[in-house]
Amino acid sequence: KHGPRFSHWLEIALVLTFGHKEVVAIGPSAEIELPTLTERSYVPNTLFLLSHTSGQLPLSQNRSVDQTTFFICENGRCNLPTREVHVAKELWK
Repeated sequence: KHGPRFSHWLEIALVLTFGHKEVVAIGPSAEIELPTLTERSYVPNTLFLLSHTSGQLPLSQNRSVDQTTFFICENGRCNLPTREVHVAKELWK
């Protein structure tokens, strides 16, 4: 009768158990390089943010770069930025 509500409880349980990650791709070719990072990988509880320039959202503020750069964050803390897709993939797992 209330099936969608159970999925919300499952989502809360996943976040409490495994945390959540944010993948931020900023740069001129971000929309080309982000799919190469995610095309054969699935990590639940991941928020993706893609931007060509620094934006107004907290995850993208003051992160203006000339080359596409990945910021992999977990539970509000970000790792060092990387420009290599394979390094970003390892940090994301």
